[in-house]
Amino acid sequence: MKSVFFRTTFLVILITAASTAAFSVNPYRASNLDVIPDSVEYAIVANHFTVEGTLDIKIDGKSYPSRYPPWFSILFLSPSFFIFGNDIGNAIYPITFWGIAGVLIAFLIGRLISGNFGGILSSLALIALPLYREHTKVIMTKIPCTALTLIACYLYLRLRTNHFSKTVILGLAGIIGALTVAIRPVSVGVLLSFLLGCYLSRQNINRFAKYILFLFPSVVILSLNLIYNNITFGAPFRNGYNFWCSVPFDYSSLCFSTNYL
Repeated sequence: MKSVFFRTTFLVILITAASTAAFSVNPYRASNLDVIPDSVEYAIVANHFTVEGTLDIKIDGKSYPSRYPPWFSILFLSPSFFIFGNDIGNAIYPITFWGIAGVLIAFLIGRLISGNFGGILSSLALIALPLYREHTKVIMTKIPCTALTLIACYLYLRLRTNHFSKTVILGLAGIIGALTVAIRPVSVGVLLSFLLGCYLSRQNINRFAKYILFLFPSVVILSLNLIYNNITFGAPFRNGYNFWCSVPFDYSSLCFSTNYL
């Protein structure tokens, strides 16, 4: 038993070292904020939140709201400024961290399916993926979102076994799902498999309780987002896209039309 533990620990250390070497980027290089305007807005809002306690960007000395909700900047990037200082390039550290975390979760998923060999293949495949490596170099939501999605996949696999409390796993999955949707709303699909699992549950009496447990974090995030929109843009269902890109986002017929098909 001890030999299995030490072997797994050794593999985790090796995988962490390999992914760190593959993903690390100098903060000075990252401070170029190559993806414009996304990286600029994410990093600047996080920096202003840390230094000034505001959620804005400044242009010609005037304060403006970001196009994006502030949750990625607050929850994922701002801790880096608290820890490493206010240099704008320090926002790359959380991206590196989540890039490594994603590889380790891929190892756990592969190991759960087919042992250490499967874990090694899974983690190396993710490290070798050019698009994954590319996005670990820029301050964007894609890598944290991918890592959170992999965590959700791992929790779903655990939910299908009896090794852990299903209530605890469902609660954790609700938090992970809410965080994923908070930083990248199109990731709402992460929630669907768990909702389907709740629906197919044989324990009909507890099904409603499972829905509440799983969806509560997402409801909290959605409520906070509506409050933020109301305070910042004057209405719960207006957002930064309406503010900065009123055409087409203020006109539903321009956003959604069968003509686009």
